[in-house]
Amino acid sequence: MSFATSTRIAALGLALAMEDCPESGFDAPLAEASTVAFDTRLVGTWRCLDDRTVDTLTFTHQTPTVLLVRVSGDTSEMRFHSAKSGKTPLANLSTRVGAKEQWTLVRRSRARRSPRR
Repeated sequence: MSFATSTRIAALGLALAMEDCPESGFDAPLAEASTVAFDTRLVGTWRCLDDRTVDTLTFTHQTPTVLLVRVSGDTSEMRFHSAKSGKTPLANLSTRVGAKEQWTLVRRSRARRSPRR
């Protein structure tokens, strides 16, 4: 599997994990904003399969440091905002349902290859 493919899979996993976040969150972003742009290869429509469902996720850039994510069949709005804590790359994730906006902190990392057995 190429590095680009593994990076995309990691991003999709991150988005799906965020879809299942608890209702509770924070009222404001948790980490300092960053000027590090998201990888442009994430932009587009992705299909994610699990045992029971197929979700379609659509990633679009609002700015180089903000990604809008829409999940098929979901009316909530998710945005990844590039952030940092010291030198650690993070993303502030905002989820909006109606007028309510909640923030969660996500660590940004590259997918690592698993050793072969």
